[in-house]
Amino acid sequence: MEGPSSKLSVISVLILLAIISSDINSGSAAAANQLSTEFIRNSCQSTTYPRLCFSSLSIHANLIQNSTQLLASTALNVSLSSTRSTSTMMVRLSKSQGMSPQVIAAMKDCVEELSDSVEELRKSIGEMRKFKGSNFQLMINDIQTWVSAALTDETTCTDGFHGNAMNGNVKTIVRGRVVNVAQLTSNALALINRYASHQALNVSLSSAKLTSNMMVKISKKRHGMSPPVVAATKDCLEVLSDSVDELRDSIGEMRKLNSSNFQLIIGDIQTWVSAALTDETTCTDGLEGYSLEGKLKTIVRGRIVRVAKLTSNALALINRYASLHG
Repeated sequence: MEGPSSKLSVISVLILLAIISSDINSGSAAAANQLSTEFIRNSCQSTTYPRLCFSSLSIHANLIQNSTQLLASTALNVSLSSTRSTSTMMVRLSKSQGMSPQVIAAMKDCVEELSDSVEELRKSIGEMRKFKGSNFQLMINDIQTWVSAALTDETTCTDGFHGNAMNGNVKTIVRGRVVNVAQLTSNALALINRYASHQALNVSLSSAKLTSNMMVKISKKRHGMSPPVVAATKDCLEVLSDSVDELRDSIGEMRKLNSSNFQLIIGDIQTWVSAALTDETTCTDGLEGYSLEGKLKTIVRGRIVRVAKLTSNALALINRYASLHG
């Protein structure tokens, strides 16, 4: 029969184990949160307003983790929330006494612009939830268009107060809030462009790998293939392998982008992705004119043309990202 001291020892051990387990879990959570915070800090360095970007998004580190998609969608939600609250403030101010008709008209116009901005941001957030590989390009174009329009609306609202004889303090508050909204939206657009470029590169790399593997299998079935076709297939494999390496290097560099090295790294990425596209086109051209069996040739060319199209789309998104940042 166990004595009281034996039972106390067991209980003490259990309590100690629980404390150790709690410390381990707490330490793991803290480490994960720190990694997420650093991911947000580094990502924000490539935005126009990095300090605002970090301060507005770091509080959502547990949600964002290290996901470029969650980072972009959270930035959109932060911008939407700020736009809504600013619009509400503007409605209240427009009902204040002592404002000239000119100022009231400017306030009314601003509320309308912000209302449009809210709708455009809401649509963008809705589209972010529907992303699929098959319609990525179409949806990202819609999102970029809507967020750009929202930013234009917010800037128009700000410009509308220049020269109006509004009370000094009120004017400072109003312009400050609207400028903050526009800066949040600008940051969201930059993060969307970064996410779009990164995701498009991943899709292109995945397709290039699958196509390369298919070509390996075909090259091993040489029976019935003429020597020129075998040689063309081998050459195609080599350039696809180069393309895979160039796309992989580009994705690695995308993770290193920040404000201090943006132009240098984005230039390298553009060079590598352009080289990958050239390799894929070379592969397609190399199979032209050879008597590869009809159905097989259609499949092979179709797959390689798709890879080239995906890489071309990725390059277009990267170029747009580079031009907007510059």
